[in-house]
Amino acid sequence: MMHDVTVKTRSKNVGTQETPTGAGTGRTSGAGTGLYQLTTRRKAGLHQGPSRRNISLKSQAISIILSVVFMVVMLVGCKDTTREVTLRDGTFSGFSSEDDTAAYGEVTVTIQDNKITDCRFVTWQADGSIKDIDYGKVNGVVANQDYYDKAQLAVEAMKQYAQQLVQAQDLEGVDVIAGATIAYNQFNEAVDAALAEAKK
Repeated sequence: MMHDVTVKTRSKNVGTQETPTGAGTGRTSGAGTGLYQLTTRRKAGLHQGPSRRNISLKSQAISIILSVVFMVVMLVGCKDTTREVTLRDGTFSGFSSEDDTAAYGEVTVTIQDNKITDCRFVTWQADGSIKDIDYGKVNGVVANQDYYDKAQLAVEAMKQYAQQLVQAQDLEGVDVIAGATIAYNQFNEAVDAALAEAKK
């Protein structure tokens, strides 16, 4: 009997130690408090999130509007300060500087009603002759066909430069032609000089 009582007593003590009421209550209470705090934080985060996004979108919208307004003001200001250039009616000539061969360009423009109605462009060589159908020949003979073709390309380009100016009414509308860059530079310089005379 004494042996049986001892075993029961130990089993009772062990059971009491394994299932302490206070420990169980403590764990349950701590978990419940943590869950409540986490839920509260999440709710607070969900409540604050849209407000931050709305503020960011509003800031971006304001920045875009201000940028557009600034651009409009700048464009209007530039337009107001732009004045049309008035050219006198008549025929005016301008000359370019000489190139390495002492050749120079001459432009003659005709102005009517503030428009360029005609343009002529020629290049004078050092010997006083004009670059024309004979340009590139040696003593009146085509001694080198390749050289002659290149020379005539420049002559043809001079005609096209003059035509482009009449069509575009501005040097910005005149495109350079490959193989005739020297003539192009001389043409631009001579046109500027001629139009400067028309503005006086």
